[in-house]
Amino acid sequence: MRPGADIARRSALRWEIAGFFFIIALGAGQYVSYRIMTADERSPYLNRIAPLLIIALAVLFIVFTFLPPEAGLFRDGATGAVGIPG
Repeated sequence: MRPGADIARRSALRWEIAGFFFIIALGAGQYVSYRIMTADERSPYLNRIAPLLIIALAVLFIVFTFLPPEAGLFRDGATGAVGIPG
């Protein structure tokens, strides 16, 4: 048996639920982009909100890279450390 096969078998329901939400998120993203592309007039607020969202994503990326919370998602499997060791 290949490594990790038993984990995948035990958590099949989790993968199905995650896949379901992934498909829903893809559909929602396509719908929003369709609505934006087919709108007669673009909202002036989009030009103000979009750069702020990009900056917020960049800040979150930096924060979660260098100062991650003590959660299993951010823990290194081999060493058990979180964040970038310095």
